[in-house]
Amino acid sequence: MDHKQGSDRNQIVMFSLESAIPKDSFVRVVDAFRRFLWLLKEWNLIESQTIAIDSFKIRARNSLKKNCNDKKLKHHLEYIDNQIRAYEEQLEKSDQEEEIKALNAKISERKEKQDYYKSISNKLKDSGEEQISVTDPDSRAVVLLRNIVNAGYNIQSSSDEK
Repeated sequence: MDHKQGSDRNQIVMFSLESAIPKDSFVRVVDAFRRFLWLLKEWNLIESQTIAIDSFKIRARNSLKKNCNDKKLKHHLEYIDNQIRAYEEQLEKSDQEEEIKALNAKISERKEKQDYYKSISNKLKDSGEEQISVTDPDSRAVVLLRNIVNAGYNIQSSSDEK
């Protein structure tokens, strides 16, 4: 490969980046890329001047239901609060002992679920992350295809000419 052909590819990549990324973010992206290359060289993962970097997403063995963010947790807690209020209203109107026991059991179950979601919310706040996975802490909600969101991983791979 002659030098001119490599330069043309580099210019195409830079043009693509410049057109896809706002100007104020472009410098940060280039800086992040340079730091990433430095890190790969520091860890002796690459040696040469020519490098290819790609990313791909794979599914995790984790249900999306077990992956929570702040918005999802607030929604669950609000839904549970509404259920508890509805059961309590039914409880006030009920005069049958069996129905009262059933409603108290439902309220108790909903309060346990509420405590569960509150504990996850506290873990999320303590972690400083935007989302948390109950089953697999390394997985995240990622867009796999177009608008399909699943629990998974964003894998970064790199290789050099050696």
